[in-house]
Amino acid sequence: MPSFYDLDAKDRIALTEDAIEKRVTLMCRWENLYSERASGWDRRAAIAAGMLTDCPSVADLGCGHMSLERYLAPTARYLPVDVVRRDERTIIVDFNHAPPPLPAAHAAACLGLLEYLHDVAGFLGHLRTGYQILVLSYNPAHDHSLLQQRRAHAWVNDHSIDQIEALFEADGWAAAEAVSLGGHQMLWKLRRVGEG
Repeated sequence: MPSFYDLDAKDRIALTEDAIEKRVTLMCRWENLYSERASGWDRRAAIAAGMLTDCPSVADLGCGHMSLERYLAPTARYLPVDVVRRDERTIIVDFNHAPPPLPAAHAAACLGLLEYLHDVAGFLGHLRTGYQILVLSYNPAHDHSLLQQRRAHAWVNDHSIDQIEALFEADGWAAAEAVSLGGHQMLWKLRRVGEG
């Protein structure tokens, strides 16, 4: 099968809608990340790394190109996790079928991941049991007339900023910092409730 972004928008939307109906991960989206449309997230990784400067170890959930690693402190232990192998260190997990791993890490980063999950609340709740700090991004659904555009990116959920922040709170996370990335995407640093 061709790379996801080699398909036209109509075919990408149809694949995403099928993945939503079956509650599966759209693997053709992740097997080849070398499309120009799927790259270019260095600025987000750099800002996220700045939010993680006090963390001695970071699990990068949905690590993709592992760009976050380049911006972390040289002393930080980096643990890449993804649905396909990115290098020999990668822990392979499909978050739509299995809970995220809880390796011995202080923090987890979820950059460009939540949009692809069918159960965001369950995922966030599970992370609370293993991590003190969570840095994550999300492209909120501002306008429901743009749902087809979201599907063309293989995004399977459509939370507003208020809805996603309510999920943080319900799952025991408190926002310590929030940054808008170009007006479309948000980046948050969350702390487990009850942690300093």
